[in-house]
Parts: sequence; C-alpha cells; structure tokens
Amino acid sequence: MSKEELERKAKKKERKQIITVFAVIIIFCVILVTSFTLLRREYLRGKAVFKVSELELYPNEGIVGKPFQAIVVVENIGDSEGSYLLELKGDGETIATREVSLSAGDSEQVAFQLIPKKIGIWKIEIDGLEKTFVAVLLIEAYALYKEYEENEIAADAKYKNQILFVVGEIESIGREILGRPYIVLAGDTLVGVQCIFDKEHEPRIAQLGKGQRVTVRGRCRGEVLFNVLLEDCSLIDSSEPAPTPTPTPTPTPTLNVLSSAWATTIPAIDGNLTSFVGEWDDSYHTTITLFGDGGTMMIASVDVYIKNNQDNLYLAFKIPDITQSVVTGSGDILYLYFDQGTGGGEHDGTLTASNEDKKWWAGTQAFQDFFFDGDEWQLDELYGGSQDGNVFGGYHSDHWEVEWMIPMASGDGLDLNVEAGTTIGILIQYREHDTGLNYGWPIYAGYKDASGWAGLITSKII
Repeated sequence: MSKEELERKAKKKERKQIITVFAVIIIFCVILVTSFTLLRREYLRGKAVFKVSELELYPNEGIVGKPFQAIVVVENIGDSEGSYLLELKGDGETIATREVSLSAGDSEQVAFQLIPKKIGIWKIEIDGLEKTFVAVLLIEAYALYKEYEENEIAADAKYKNQILFVVGEIESIGREILGRPYIVLAGDTLVGVQCIFDKEHEPRIAQLGKGQRVTVRGRCRGEVLFNVLLEDCSLIDSSEPAPTPTPTPTPTPTLNVLSSAWATTIPAIDGNLTSFVGEWDDSYHTTITLFGDGGTMMIASVDVYIKNNQDNLYLAFKIPDITQSVVTGSGDILYLYFDQGTGGGEHDGTLTASNEDKKWWAGTQAFQDFFFDGDEWQLDELYGGSQDGNVFGGYHSDHWEVEWMIPMASGDGLDLNVEAGTTIGILIQYREHDTGLNYGWPIYAGYKDASGWAGLITSKII
C-alpha cells in the first residue's frame, strides 16, 4: 500500500473519531438539558415560584417632593398559587414592601410610589434589579438669587454643582463671550440667574421674549460676576406666553404644577397636622409663596400637603400668620378654586359654567361650597346643590393649620367629578383679615381666569 493511501486512511479515521466525539457531546448535552428540565419540573411541581423583571422608573429624573413610580412585573412561573414579598430599596435601605398573590402562570404589574426628599442620585433596587433616579430641586429664580445674595457660602453648600429646575421671568437675552446663547431670569435689578445654553439651542432661544416666564434645567455653578450661573442648560417649557402686541392674546395655562401622593393613611380633619404619628407622611409636600398687593407683599414658606385615594382629595396648609382673626362670618379666610374642564379631570384653563368648584373656609370654622355660573361664583345650596367635603383649621401660636377633605366625585353636579390619576387646575388664595390683604398662588392668577392657575396631578396606583 502506497504512502498516499495510508495518509488517506489515517485522515478518514481521524474524521470518524472527530464525528464520534461530537456525537457523544451532543448526546450528553441533550441528556443534560432533559434531566435539568425534568428536575426543574419536579422542583416546580406543587410550588409557587416567582420571577421579577422589567424594572422601570417613571420618570427617571424628577423634582424633590414630587412623586415618581417604580414599576416591576411579577410572574408566578410555578404551578401552584402563592404569595411573594417584594422589597424596594433606596440606596441599599429597605423603604417599602408589597406582598403579591398570584395564581400559577399569572403575572401582575406592581407600582411603588416614592417621593424624593433631597436632591441627588438615588439607587432604586427591587429583587436585584437596579435603576437610578435623579432628584432635582425646583426653585424660583428670585429665591435662588436672594439666597446667594444673603449668604454665598451657605447657598453654594446647597446648590453648587447640583442640577436645578429654575423658574422665572426673562430679564435679558444675549450671547456670552464664547458665543453661547444665554438668558437671565430676573432676580433683582439688572441681575439674576444667568442660564447658558449650548449653541444647538439657539433656534429655540430666538423664539423667547423679555418678560416671558420659563423653566430652565441646568447645573448651578455658583455666583459669577453678580449673577448666579447655570450651565449645560435646556429649556423645559415656557410657563406664560411672551408679551405680544396682540390686544387679546389667547390664554395659556401656567406650568406651575402640584402633585398628589396616594393616600395610605386617612388624616384626621381637625386642624392639627400631627394628630397622630405619620398623619401626613405619605403625602406630597412642598412650600409655596402667596403673593399679595400686585406681587409686592408675600407670605413665604406656606407648607402644602396633598394626597388622594379613589374617593377623596386631602389637602393641608400650614400658613404663617402672627394674628388669629376669627371675626364672625369672616376673619382669616382660605379659598380653593378648581378647574376640571368640560368633562372632568382636565385643566383646560377655561372656566365652564356649572362645571367648576370652589371651597371656602374661615377662621370661625365656617365652610361654604361654590360653583361658577359663567359670570360669578355662587353658593351650591342656593341652586339645588349641597355642601360637600370637610375642613377644619387650628391656630398654633403663629400659624394656621388647615386640613381639607374634598370628594373626588360627590354626586353633586356642581362639584368635582374626577378620577384618580387625572389633572385639574387649582388656585389658592388667603385673606389676612387684620391687614385686609388678599394673597394668592400662582402669582397674578385671577379667580375668574383659570389660564394662570396651577395644575394638580392626582395620584393613581397602577
């Protein structure tokens, strides 16, 4: 036999050996997979086994004090009904748990509602799944500028290098030394908060006008040449239309927004925000400034607490006032106005006859319920309606604490008729009896013109 024939036989034998090895490997893998499947099936037999997936944050960047949701999908991949305890962690600490019960093969989307308490990055974890939430601060340009004017060191400790949402009126528009567009939001005469944008934003900046109210997202760099400086800015949206020569411009709703948290605790409506431990801990909390006398007078640091469930909207206010006025029939008065649109649950910026709601409380514990008739606010009870809701105010040395319960849908055709998860308009007004001044928020908003009212986003658990 020749050398070539011997080499061919050797190669043929080698190929057969390789094929045999591969065949053995394949057979082994099939046996392994089959065994694993049988073992898994046996393990799952008669058991509830849960799988958690698809963690999402809505939104993944939000404002301190305003709620966001962490949502996961829970699936029972076993073949028996059972329960599973979900654990939500924030920066490694357990902050909420939720028990989920599912039949075999079923799945459910589970939502946790959270409220960030401070600015910064927050790591959210559920069952080993992780996402990052960025909490930013919403602040008026005037307030930010004043804090820097009063104490630059303290303001830097709070704001420098942090992402902020700054709201204010445009004082000037231009380009800085490197050619980047900027706007200055009014803080004081000729100075304020200078917001610098990349050149790609120039077409949008060109559409703005002096006096227009806008919201800007940017990173605070501290005080530079008398201005507070924000860099890497982007325009969130304008809160008011720019001034135009048109005699009757179309009103546009303001972008001042309040949120509501889902109520897990029902508050005692007794004029005391701490009647029991945690009474308002589950609420959305923010502070607002009530402006009076054309914006020249103000009541600063009014605490607002808001939460709701399917049936009721709960609000509480802590209003600084060094005098308790309880004059019969009036005294200090708190007004709440609501715009719900034509179909309910829509802040359309227009007051519709017989479809908007107003609540009125006085320091004497008087309570009245109104509706808008197309021209004026009228008492419900005078037109076939009823007085719906509950309110009580307590005076505590130097401030009022006023708590409300307002039905989301009382059945009275002259009241609110909204579902959880919808947005309504709100105007807050306060009359200080001793001075005779009326204060309101949002600033310059009128009680017969809902275009300047804030939005109130009610909560809904998905």
